[in-house]
Amino acid sequence: MSVFNKKAIELPADFTIYDDDELFLDDVTPEQFISARQKTARYTIDQASSLVNSLNNNNVSTQVIAGVVRKTLESADIRFDEIIDDAKSKEAALLAEFQRREKIINSLVEKVERLQQQNRLFQQELEKTVYAREFLQRADSSASAEATGTAPKAAGNAVAPASGTGQRPAPKKVARKRKVASVTV
Repeated sequence: MSVFNKKAIELPADFTIYDDDELFLDDVTPEQFISARQKTARYTIDQASSLVNSLNNNNVSTQVIAGVVRKTLESADIRFDEIIDDAKSKEAALLAEFQRREKIINSLVEKVERLQQQNRLFQQELEKTVYAREFLQRADSSASAEATGTAPKAAGNAVAPASGTGQRPAPKKVARKRKVASVTV
């Protein structure tokens, strides 16, 4: 059965490249991580993160920075638990998006592996076809040469290997029996 009659070579029905997904067109930017959470929270984790990063100094201990942040937020009547809840909400959204993208990546990896496997079958079939065509061409040219009486003497039974290297093996030597004249008395 030739490779073209096998169902495995056909692309699967679920083979899509997510054309409608902007994932492959847009770069990921920090603005993507700021969502509708800001509309519902008075002070978001994004703002708290920005504050912490602006205060972060290698010469100042983490405890001092934490104290400054706490006092600053408390003076504005902003509760830590609201910011922590917002952080958990953002983490959940980021994790969901990360998992969605991982699923897409895994799907694409599986499809690439399936296509590579199918290409190996095409390569094998191509090598067989090239070998058979070259063999038939040599046989045809040998038959034509014999018919016209111009057959090369050293043609032998040389056959090209299936690897497609173009090198021919040495022709087989045919052992011939010599007739020896018998002496009769």
